[in-house]
Amino acid sequence: MAIAAARHAPFLQDKVTECIKILSHQQITTLPADPHEQITCLIEYLRKSRCLLILDNFDTLLQHGEQTGYYREGYEPYGELLWRLGETQHQSCVLLTSREKPAEIAALEGDGLPVRTMALSGLEVTAGQTILTLKGLSGSEHETRQLVECYRGNPLALKIAATSIRDLHEGNIARFFTSGIYRTNKS
Repeated sequence: MAIAAARHAPFLQDKVTECIKILSHQQITTLPADPHEQITCLIEYLRKSRCLLILDNFDTLLQHGEQTGYYREGYEPYGELLWRLGETQHQSCVLLTSREKPAEIAALEGDGLPVRTMALSGLEVTAGQTILTLKGLSGSEHETRQLVECYRGNPLALKIAATSIRDLHEGNIARFFTSGIYRTNKS
């Protein structure tokens, strides 16, 4: 199994090199300079070995703004990687996590096609409130609901926010809301 996180926005060459080294059991140490040839080499390994390639936090490679699904400058070769992985037969599975759908995925996905997507929703309010309670936060039903909804039920975001609220506001959600740090989207 090869895992390639995109959390810190690595360039394609770095990720492909890392994956190929893992899949080749450290036998391959140098790769072609051309991204197209690097992707070809990776796909050959994905054809030979059945593995799971995880591209986590893929949205860190994408532009944020009006047009969605497009890459930040310098990260465009990832588009070719996704396109070729979706179009080429291999025995491996690629799992991509992202808050935004890359244009290639949108073009390649379909019920009868090898590329599929699944939208995940956040936690229900009660499950989010449980996280807040376990992290030691105090607040009214309305405040905890508001906090869970603010983070759209994202468990990781709730845990991070809860830790900050606990450390900076002694776990008091109302103090967090009145501190000026929290702003609603109503402005």
